[in-house]
Amino acid sequence: MRTITIDRPNQVRAIDITYIQMRKDFMYLVAIIELYSHFVLNWSVSNYGCPLVQKNRGRSYPSELEVGNS
Repeated sequence: MRTITIDRPNQVRAIDITYIQMRKDFMYLVAIIELYSHFVLNWSVSNYGCPLVQKNRGRSYPSELEVGNS
């Protein structure tokens, strides 16, 4: 990613998953960010995992509902 020049909107998107420790468990804060404008396209907070991301063999992928043109 360091070699890519981001010069237009919707060229590159990123996802950030932050684990927030609570007394007994964790909460998950997930944000999908458009990197040209740094605009948060979508976010979610959950206590049971990440509803915006599906996992497959340890890798995370955007949910089918989140993929597409915005």
